Amino acid sequence: MPLRDNRNLRRVGAAGEALACRWLIERGYRVRETNYRCLRGEIDIVAEKDGCLAFVEVKYRSGGAYGRPREAVTPRKQRAMCRAALQYLGDGLAGGAEWGLRFDVIEIYQPPGQPPRVIHIENAFEYRDEYGD
Repeated sequence: MPLRDNRNLRRVGAAGEALACRWLIERGYRVRETNYRCLRGEIDIVAEKDGCLAFVEVKYRSGGAYGRPREAVTPRKQRAMCRAALQYLGDGLAGGAEWGLRFDVIEIYQPPGQPPRVIHIENAFEYRDEYGD
């Protein structure tokens, strides 16, 4: 199995997240935070629209060799996102407003030489109490 260049993966990931942010903004979202990290986990994008706070995971693929991007958002990743969302809310970063909350996935497909295709999956998974500490 060939070694992967982590610098290239980070560069591709950052480009995918930037594309996802632009896509959300074009559809009326306000991006509140990118790359939110805490000891409990990480969230690629925190965005709001119409009283809903969306915690968004971005997955990029240039082909189908590794399956659909959404398949990479495993139960373990979901738990980490939920814990990070709880931390985000607990730190008061959402402000004093009452928010609807959801967890989304944005898939980006971009085969070589083709434009990217963005698929936004709202409510990709739900928070469950076992995700808290």
